[in-house]
Formats: sequence, structure tokens, C-alpha cells
Amino acid sequence: LAGLFNDMLEAGASLNFYMFHGGTNFGFMNGANHYEFYEPTITSYDYNALLSEAGDITPAYLAVRKIVEKFNGEPLPPLTVKNSEKKAYGKLDLTERASIFESLPYISKPVHTAAPKFMEDIGQYYGFTMYSTELEGPREDWELGFNAVHDRAVVYVDGEFKGIYERTRRDDKIRIPLEKGEKKKLDILCENMGRVNYGTHMSDHKGLRGIRFGGQYHFGWDMYPLPMKDLSAVPFKEEKGDVKVASFLRGYLDIEGKPCDTFIRLDGFHKGIVIVNGFNLGRYWSIGPQKALYLPGSLLKEDNEIIILETEGCKTDSVTIQAEPMLG
Repeated sequence: LAGLFNDMLEAGASLNFYMFHGGTNFGFMNGANHYEFYEPTITSYDYNALLSEAGDITPAYLAVRKIVEKFNGEPLPPLTVKNSEKKAYGKLDLTERASIFESLPYISKPVHTAAPKFMEDIGQYYGFTMYSTELEGPREDWELGFNAVHDRAVVYVDGEFKGIYERTRRDDKIRIPLEKGEKKKLDILCENMGRVNYGTHMSDHKGLRGIRFGGQYHFGWDMYPLPMKDLSAVPFKEEKGDVKVASFLRGYLDIEGKPCDTFIRLDGFHKGIVIVNGFNLGRYWSIGPQKALYLPGSLLKEDNEIIILETEGCKTDSVTIQAEPMLG
């Protein structure tokens, strides 16, 4: 980076830095690109900036500063700022849990529709939506299909995980044959993963449309909006072990002294969001590249509530709170 900067100045060019200061897409505020594939932006919008998302001076900043001094012909004023103090708070056990299914009556009211609609059509713009219906046999062994998946759908049948459909990258084969008189509950948790920033796909409605089996469309749905703004009514209870369905997990972090900036590492989890003291830190996804979420010390206090929504299930119920970022 410093070498390129030097070459441009030697060529007589002028330039600006994009970005000079990294940032964080807190909550659901990340965007997405869409060229050949739909590609959502990760939570940490660090962009290899000269200052990190935590405001820290980086080696790149110091290297660029030396080049500026070279072309300036004299030293710059001495640096008087320091990086923020970081602290590793260690392992945090998430001892309380509630599945998305038992939580629905407490955190959402269903919108009844004949055909499934996009989220915006029911007045929702961010977060998740659960699409629920009852299937009744006889039903042939047809594959579940969608006219539109924007952007990720996790499918459950009678509360059991069956597969995932993603907008342009994943298309699990799910079949639900039913005998005459047999009934099953179909639940599809759909995530808005970020709207397209620019280009031909900017008209980017979120949610599901045209849910069908083979060529036969299915009608009669309950849509549960899940903006995740208030989780105070989630019916948590003490529970340990594997997480088998989409669930909320909760733990408590006690801090002595002044809270410091830190990072939540989510080894073993698959996909979801992290909420600290009611504030949505953003999204995590095991495919990376990011492996830890930035948690500013200003969001922390003496007693802290940390909630994770894991949308698939996992074999862990603890996180590590460490002093270093992991951006991949």
C-alpha cells in the first residue's frame, strides 16, 4: 500500500483514501453486491483502512505517514493519540435458550395471507420473517420450490431442520410426500441479508414468493415478521447441549472496572446475529471471512446480557470474547 502511494505521488497524481477509517455494519445495515452472484457485505466494513473499525492506528497508517513525511520534506507533528484499550473477557457460556418456534407467539403477530408475500408487502423492511403453513395429504413426492428467495430460507418440517435455499448459491432438494389424511407443519425462516447497493438488481424486495411443490403452488400462510428489535419477551429457560433448531441463546457477562473494546468469536456457530444489551452487533456466518464481531466498550457495563440468534443449529453453546479481531 505504501509503495503504491509513493508511486502515485512520484507520478504527480492526487488521491484520496477509500476508506481512511474502517467501520462496522451494525444491526442489519450491511448492503450487498450482485454481479454474477448475490454477495452480501460482511459486518466489519474494515476495508483494510488506515484506521481500523475500532479506530486503531494500523501498520499501513504508519507506513503511509512515512511517505507523507518524505514528500513533505520534514517530519509531521508527533502522534499524541493511542489505540483504545482492548480486553479478552474469555469464554462465555450461554446457559439459557428458547427455540424460534416457542418464541414466535411472544415476539411476533402473524399476518394471514393466501399466497406468500415479500416482507415489504406486510410493512417489514429488515430482519427475518417466518413463513408457516400446514400441509395435508395426499401429496405426491414433489420437490419444494420457490419463484423467489431473497435471500436465505431455512426449512423446517414439524420442527425438524430439512435444508436451506439461498438466493444464488445453495439449493437443497427437499421433498415432503404425505399419505391421505396425513398432516405436517412447514416453517420457513427467511433472512433479509442486505439490499443490493447499486446496479441492475437494486429493486431488491426481500422474502419469499411463489412457494410450490413441483408445479403446484401452495396457499394459506401465516407470515411472522421478526425485525428483532425487542427480545424481552423471549421465554428463555436453562438448557445445555446441541442446538438442533433455530434458537435464541443467552448468557451474562460480568465486568469489573472500566469496560474495554473487545471481539466476540463464534467458533462452532453457523449463521445468525449477536445482540448485546439490546444492541444488534450484526451478522456472523461460519463461511467467513470474518470470524469475530467488534464489540465497542461503550456498549458494555457492569452486567451485560448477550443474546445470539443461531438460525440453523450448532453443537456449541459458548463464545469466546477476545482482544483481537479476526477478519480473515
